[in-house]
Amino acid sequence: MLTFLSTAINAQETKKKQGNISIDKKQYSIQKKQFSGYEFGDVSNKKLYEKQQLPDGTVLIFEHDKTREAFNYRVQYVDINQLINVVKSVFTKYEIDEFKLHNDGLFVTAVVDMDGNIIETLITIPENSMLVSIEPERFVELENKLKKQVKFKLKDSLKDLFKLDFVKKDIIFRFAKYF
Repeated sequence: MLTFLSTAINAQETKKKQGNISIDKKQYSIQKKQFSGYEFGDVSNKKLYEKQQLPDGTVLIFEHDKTREAFNYRVQYVDINQLINVVKSVFTKYEIDEFKLHNDGLFVTAVVDMDGNIIETLITIPENSMLVSIEPERFVELENKLKKQVKFKLKDSLKDLFKLDFVKKDIIFRFAKYF
């Protein structure tokens, strides 16, 4: 009961912080979305909002989940433990246990360059998640560590056949699955 009360109070704080905020001399945005909860990201992100295009200008459209799934298959973690280690370094054991207990998850859209590096992120926090109690500075820490410590392997066809300069990859991290 105490956990839910503190989450409700912290959720109110998160709602007050909507809009642009400055952290470490960078501008970040916290926006409430109708169906997905809150989105947190660097306001300078550009590629997250660009449509992925082939060199001839053809826009990649994922009309079916199977198409998106086939495309995502071409972008894989080098090692899932990299992601687990980042999560462990950002959140306390108590927080992780709470997230696990409430079946919370981290939802990150990552822009990945052709070398497998994350160059932009957008973190989505479900409105009823325990994660709403986390201070925005911690999400900046999460973003920075994801960019430095998590690497992806891209299939050669993305580089050679499609000739893309970046791909978008959804990272869905369920605490109950990994802890």
